[in-house]
Parts: sequence; C-alpha cells; structure tokens
Amino acid sequence: MPRLLLALLWLALVPASQGGAVQVQILAPANGAQVGGPEVAFKLGVSGANLPLEGDQWTGGGQFHVLLDGVDVLQVDTLSFSLIGVALGQHTVEVQLQGWSGGASNVARTTLTVVPVARPDDTSWMLAPLVGVLAVVIFGGLLLLWLFWVRPRQVEPIYYDQDEEQEETPGRGGPTQEAEG
Repeated sequence: MPRLLLALLWLALVPASQGGAVQVQILAPANGAQVGGPEVAFKLGVSGANLPLEGDQWTGGGQFHVLLDGVDVLQVDTLSFSLIGVALGQHTVEVQLQGWSGGASNVARTTLTVVPVARPDDTSWMLAPLVGVLAVVIFGGLLLLWLFWVRPRQVEPIYYDQDEEQEETPGRGGPTQEAEG
C-alpha cells in the first residue's frame, strides 16, 4: 500500500513529458544510396507518443539540425527538405532534434554518394549557333535604327548666363543703358 501511495504521489508531482524521447529516422535517401547532385532531397520520420506534428510540419518547438560531414548546415522544422550545392563524392549526413522540451532525440545517420546528373539524350545544342546569329542581327538592327532614325544631335542650352543676356539686350537696365545716361 505505501508503494502504491508513493507511485501515485510521484505521478501527481512529476510533470508528464510531451511524449518521451523522439526517435528520428532518415527515410530517404537510403543508407549507401547514390543520388544525383548537387541538390539532395531528404525525408525524415519521427516516432514517439504524442508528437507535435501537423502534416509535414514539426510544431513542438526545437528544430532538426542537419549535419553534413560533421558541419551543421541547416536547421529545419519540417520533415522534408533539400540540401543544395552538395559536392560530388561520399558524404555522411546526421540529423538530430535539438531544443525540444519533451526530451532529447537520437542521432539519425546515413551515408550517401553524390554523383553528377547525366544529361538526357534528347537535349542538344543544335540551335545554339542560330540563336547567336539571331542575337547579333537584332542588336545590329537596333544600333542602325538608333543611328539613322534617332540621330543624336547637339542640343543648344536652354539657360543662359545673366551677364551674357544683359550685354546683348540694350534698354533693359543693363550696363549699356547706364553708359548712355
């Protein structure tokens, strides 16, 4: 009986956690996978009781820290994200939930190899010279239109100096009128 009383007292005084420890898994890409780079898409999975999820969004505070080769490169609160600009070669990716009040999470780890993406067979640069010639023709035509139609001209100034105006117009109170009087 005293043990039951102690257990009930402990349950009443110790606040319930928000779901216990979170288990994070990297669902995609699979461990050891070869992926086309330089952008690599990831999909996470979390497990635990009463997790604060709304669809693909983590709403319980804290963030998933993504480490690429030991360097923290991204903090996200979604279960789907992409790393952009990943260099070619083998990499280790680790993900851990940090800052959640419900407890610590495990470190999910995967290795992957980023390989160059092959160009599809149906793409070609066959029209590149034609596009270059067309650009030169259009630029040349615009230049000729500007030279012969717009015809840049020297424009006379609108404003004159006051000294020049007074000397040229006698009878307006300028220096020539004072000399006569």
